[in-house]
Amino acid sequence: MAQTVIPKHKKIYKDWLKRHEGSDKITGSKTADTRAALVEHFKERGTIMIATEAGAEGINLQFCSLIINYDLPWNPQRVEQRIGRCHRYGQKHDVVVVNFVDETNEADQRVYELLEQKFKLFDGVFGASDEVLGAIGSGVDIERRIAEIYRQCRQSEDIKTAFDSLQSELSEEINQNMMKARQTLLENFDEEVRERLRVRAEESQVALNKYEKILMELTRSELGDSSDFYDGGFILNKLPENLSDDLGIPTGRYELPRKKVAKPISIASPIPWHRLSSIAPKNAIVYQLV
Repeated sequence: MAQTVIPKHKKIYKDWLKRHEGSDKITGSKTADTRAALVEHFKERGTIMIATEAGAEGINLQFCSLIINYDLPWNPQRVEQRIGRCHRYGQKHDVVVVNFVDETNEADQRVYELLEQKFKLFDGVFGASDEVLGAIGSGVDIERRIAEIYRQCRQSEDIKTAFDSLQSELSEEINQNMMKARQTLLENFDEEVRERLRVRAEESQVALNKYEKILMELTRSELGDSSDFYDGGFILNKLPENLSDDLGIPTGRYELPRKKVAKPISIASPIPWHRLSSIAPKNAIVYQLV
């Protein structure tokens, strides 16, 4: 007789109901309570949560500080929502965002460039992208226009031309709206507030430099004599003996992602996950579109 297998998420939900029976944590909404049960399990017992866009809204993942975008939405506001689950006021750790990009796809590369360079989604400490995102509204129009490029353009040259045009238009729109926003802030903030903001920005940069140095020293320790290190990066000459060539990790120059010359992680160049897990925090969330 075949044994019935209960899906793991249902078991987590049932166990959660038993633990909190009679408490005000149970709302009576199965959807809301299931989400609460899964988040609690992730926080207390889990290591990695794989989520769709449903996991990018309405939940607090402040205990998590590693976000992996398996694929990137075209709407910059949706990317910001994902990051905002973890990158919140009160977060005790630096939030690391890893983006997977298919470097063989011209359109995917240009979408990443828009998100990283124009919308500044992966820069800053307290959300340097906020004023940029505020300048574009909901982002629905941008998402629609990118969809049109994917639908209409087939050749690399056509894709490049279309994205160049979109990027140029967005630059002008963003710059104009940001200038208006900055002027409004300056008119309403007194000198003391502006000075405090400047000092906070300088202190944040010092903290970033400290953690970058720690990360580079850890990398140097792991790679040993297989790499040549310089200020801000290193050149991987060969893989360490404890890593297999089958992983497909390319040799060459590596720099911290916040540097403008750094490249996003390529789908064609898989991350050595056992290495990542040795330096990553306890909890990581992976977002994937479906």
